[in-house]
Amino acid sequence: MKLYYFSEMPHHEYPDEEGLKYPSLRLEFPNRFFDREKPTRSASTAS
Repeated sequence: MKLYYFSEMPHHEYPDEEGLKYPSLRLEFPNRFFDREKPTRSASTAS
């Protein structure tokens, strides 16, 4: 089984120097930079 997730709202708030360390941000970038409060705020104000 293959599962895919697609988001129309990319979250790109991370230090630039960290992004340069990974050849594919989409596939290899670690989740430790993800702040789950930011997309929650974005989704609640989008409507």
